[in-house]
Amino acid sequence: SWRRVTDFPFGIADAVGLTREGKGYVVVSHPEDARTDLWEYDPAQDAWIMLRDESVSGRFTADAGFVADNRLFIFPRYPTTYVYRPELLEYDFEMGLLISLGKASRDAYDPHATGFGCNGKGYIIVEGSVKEYDPISDVWTQLQGVHPIRRQAGNAFVIGDKVYFGFGHQGKTR
Repeated sequence: SWRRVTDFPFGIADAVGLTREGKGYVVVSHPEDARTDLWEYDPAQDAWIMLRDESVSGRFTADAGFVADNRLFIFPRYPTTYVYRPELLEYDFEMGLLISLGKASRDAYDPHATGFGCNGKGYIIVEGSVKEYDPISDVWTQLQGVHPIRRQAGNAFVIGDKVYFGFGHQGKTR
């Protein structure tokens, strides 16, 4: 059954949600004051905690993300320049910093990509293909023989070792 939990502290339009060690994480943008935050939801306390305020270092929108090897990764988009850079950021939980890894190849990212983590690796679904990221070797691999339906801005979740992917839209069809 559904149970209501504490509301998020403010309204948001663009966000990426992730799960790590039994807690929820949301990377959100504030359109009204050009700031990007990382929030943690602790279900044991039923509370939202702001972990990172990016108002000093610049605003971005998180387009996709994943947790791999217990590490949180996101792809940023910088709306002030409208440039989609194939940059990968990692949140360092010990230091409380977002660190640019700058290692995503251009074909590993698209602004309408869908991200998820499974079995210690990160995955990005881009236009009918799947790219796998190994955080230990820091290598992206195009998976062969895996061709999900072409979707933009889709969603994915993992139960056990099965990935469920869908929603979003196909061209102008939703």
